[in-house]
Amino acid sequence: MSIEEVGPVSLRFTVSEGQKPLKQAGIAIRVDGKIIGKPSDFGLAEDDEIPPKLLKRIYEELQADGLADDTTADWGAIIENSKGYQQVSEWVRNRLKEKIEQAFSREVNLAKARLQQEINRRLAQIPEHRREFARLALEKVMRRFYGESEERISVIVSVTLDAFEYDEYWTVLQKIDDATRQDVMTFAEALQAFGLLDMAIMAEQAIRRLTFLDELDTLVKNPTTREDTIHKAIEKNLWVLGANFALMSSNRTLARTIEEYTSQKFTGTRAAKRPDLLLSQNPLNEYLLIEFKRPSHALNRDDENQAIKYRDDLTGKFGKISILLLGGKRSAAISNQYEHSDLKVMSYEALISQAQSQLQWLVQQLGANQIL
Repeated sequence: MSIEEVGPVSLRFTVSEGQKPLKQAGIAIRVDGKIIGKPSDFGLAEDDEIPPKLLKRIYEELQADGLADDTTADWGAIIENSKGYQQVSEWVRNRLKEKIEQAFSREVNLAKARLQQEINRRLAQIPEHRREFARLALEKVMRRFYGESEERISVIVSVTLDAFEYDEYWTVLQKIDDATRQDVMTFAEALQAFGLLDMAIMAEQAIRRLTFLDELDTLVKNPTTREDTIHKAIEKNLWVLGANFALMSSNRTLARTIEEYTSQKFTGTRAAKRPDLLLSQNPLNEYLLIEFKRPSHALNRDDENQAIKYRDDLTGKFGKISILLLGGKRSAAISNQYEHSDLKVMSYEALISQAQSQLQWLVQQLGANQIL
């Protein structure tokens, strides 16, 4: 590549394997065989579309002998206000951004593919005229939070799609549609407003969920709360259960099956012992049986064995079913070391704490970008 004020320039691009950051990440400038100063990011760290974690995995060397007259006397730095350096910087930013997108698009797509069935299901529920905007917003946040754990990405995807239920988006999007390409200032302002709103609504939705968790926490701390009350609160908010269960949903067929099963098994004097069960299914046709115990009840081995019995009775209709047993504090007799691989025992306190931790992390990330 040849730049007007500098002449020939070239870039050598390297991305480290895995997620491990490089000790000397950034772009080094080589002039007449000498490295000038320390590697820098040429302002790419300020670009919201470039994942900060990816920048730490990149080493690039810029060969630009034409900048020899723009270096300081000790060759320790480039004179930043030089016209040549400014032209080179603009070219580097554009070229590097292009290379970065090529380098990590496959990894982002792989992460998204693991959630794609749930994403497609949720997108199908959004009105058609909003669907493309939702998809684009999802692409943006997946890139922004590249490198985070799959559990955190699942939280982000869920919060983003929930946010598209609010009309504030469409007021801003209408302004974007109304702004013509000729009216550059209006168009730019509309796009800026959308970007800010995009993250602000995510933050608002995360805060709404935190408020829900506070209310749920109050509910489970009340000694008079019954299992059916907790069931109603969680059934339509399965995101509370965490990333492993975020793709789960119930439907009329599963609900009818549970109703028929419990009605047949628990009649007469046994009706008072009828369990509170929820059978859910994910897009991969994997099933989860959730049994709700009242928050005042300490979970024990008998509860585990009974939940397994319920599961065994239902297996003939659905095949393999995992179990989640929810209740008050775990009995001292239950050790994590001896849990079944397909049975998870969890207290409401631990469940709420886990969900709060994920959402608080997201709020902090958005706050760091001055969204809050």
